[in-house]
Amino acid sequence: MLTADDSGVVKYWQTSMNNSKAFKAHKEAVRDVSFCPSDAKFATASDDQTVSVWDFDRAAEEQSLKGHGWDVKSVSWHPYKGLIATGSKDNLVKLWVCTNHSLAPHHRSSQSTHTHLFASILTGSEIRHVFIDPARPQKYGLESGLESKRSLVCERIA
Repeated sequence: MLTADDSGVVKYWQTSMNNSKAFKAHKEAVRDVSFCPSDAKFATASDDQTVSVWDFDRAAEEQSLKGHGWDVKSVSWHPYKGLIATGSKDNLVKLWVCTNHSLAPHHRSSQSTHTHLFASILTGSEIRHVFIDPARPQKYGLESGLESKRSLVCERIA
């Protein structure tokens, strides 16, 4: 089991509830954790405006994802694609496309074709639908009337 707290510490727990490992993962509170499908890696979202990708066995940070302008409140690893979705108080939902195969939950062969993703996002009382091509990162506007700016951003992970 894994937990994270308001001081930015991540802890590993044994089934007997003994704490087996603890480390400082972020400068500020960790708000969400998501494991990749193989459980070999996990991502943490923090109030320090970053998302970190960790190797579970080594408890080592592999990459820090920066680009949000405020606290990152949520992170979710796609169940079988090399994508991480993050949500922040800056009114952005970002999709991070893993181009470094070591970060992708499953390796793709060079013969594979790109697939488009479909996102449905609630903005106020309205649902917006967006098709996303992970091969062409870009920003998708989701503004509606006088509502505050909201966007879905697709970015590559180097």
